[in-house]
Amino acid sequence: MCIVTTDIGAEYDNARPLDDARKRTLSVNVVLLLDQLETSLAFVSELASTGCITWPQREHLIHTIQPRDKNVKLLEFLTRRSVADFEKFKEVLLKEQRHLVPLLDTEGGETILIAIQLPIAFIISLTHVVTSPAGAVAKYYGECVCYVCLFFSFRLQLSPTKSELI
Repeated sequence: MCIVTTDIGAEYDNARPLDDARKRTLSVNVVLLLDQLETSLAFVSELASTGCITWPQREHLIHTIQPRDKNVKLLEFLTRRSVADFEKFKEVLLKEQRHLVPLLDTEGGETILIAIQLPIAFIISLTHVVTSPAGAVAKYYGECVCYVCLFFSFRLQLSPTKSELI
C-alpha cells in the first residue's frame, strides 16, 4: 500500500481565512472606510459577481437602508471571507473607488491617519494717522484679535522591517 501526499497549501494559499494582518488593516482604517465607502447597488452587485461576497450577502446589503450600516455589514462580511476575497474586494475598489485602495494596500504594514489641529491666536494692532487740511493730526488706535485653526492630516505607512541575526 502506498500513500501519496501533496502539499496543496501553496496552490490554494489564497483560499485560507483572512489573516490577522489584513484584519488589522481593516480595523485600523475602519473609521475612514465607514465614512468614505460608497456601497451603491452597482458596487455591491460587482462585489457579488466577482465572488467577493455571496449573493445572499448582496441582498442583505441592498435591503439595508442606512449607508453607514451597509458599510458596517460589508466590512463584517469581509472579515469572515478569505484572502482571495479580500484581494477581489481591492480589485473592485480599484475600479470603482480608487481613493480607498491605499487604505487596504499596506504591503504587510499598517497605514495610520494622523490629524493635528493647531489653534493659533494673534493680535493685530492698527494705528492710523489722519492729517486734516488745516494741519490737525488725529491718531486712531485699534486692535483686532484673530483666531485661526490649522488642520494638518497625513498618512503614515508603517512596514515591517527585516531583522537579521548577527
